[in-house]
Amino acid sequence: MKQKILLAITLAIACSFITKSFSYTIWAIDPKSGIANVALEKSTAVIQTKGKTSTTSSSYTISNATSTIRIKINNAAFQSALNSQNTLGNVNDYITLYKLSSGKTNRSFTINTDGTTNGALIAVNFTPTETRTYTKISPTQALIPGEYAFVDMSTKTADGNITVWTFGIDN
Repeated sequence: MKQKILLAITLAIACSFITKSFSYTIWAIDPKSGIANVALEKSTAVIQTKGKTSTTSSSYTISNATSTIRIKINNAAFQSALNSQNTLGNVNDYITLYKLSSGKTNRSFTINTDGTTNGALIAVNFTPTETRTYTKISPTQALIPGEYAFVDMSTKTADGNITVWTFGIDN
């Protein structure tokens, strides 16, 4: 009996480390050459718990009204790479793209947890490269000027915060 409990505890601890090992880096790339030219701004999106709570959605905020990374509207092409700790998973299982709402001091977005989508979620295509180390990410629609974030759901912390890579689209 003691061995089974010890095995269960060991397995639970190992699983917690495995879950935290998923993490990606995302870059803007030159759409013609496919060469990465700038890493997107990595930030933490903080879950909002003040006021009304919803069972069908979660709202997040990101500090600063705009991203320091600016991309021209015709150059919206991206790629992801696994970090050195990641050996499992596909980027398309964890990464989503959201158009952000901008305020005076922060940006925000909402993730629906009931399976429905909202207007801020933007569909993307994932195309593995020949080496399979990188994955090209292409929005399925043209991005309009504004603030955006790639959301990495594999990085959700115990308190509900998640890692995002932000950028802005300019004309």
